[in-house]
Amino acid sequence: MSAFGIWIVGNAEGSSDMMLMKLGVSLFMLIIGMCLIVVAKETR
Repeated sequence: MSAFGIWIVGNAEGSSDMMLMKLGVSLFMLIIGMCLIVVAKETR
């Protein structure tokens, strides 16, 4: 949810620090989401 929020609410010009933070949070959420999908499929 936080990854989605910083992409929607973020400023238009975007500093390099904010873009790096957006990328980091988005990748983190992607990895966590994929791990949760794998775990959910293994428990079936």
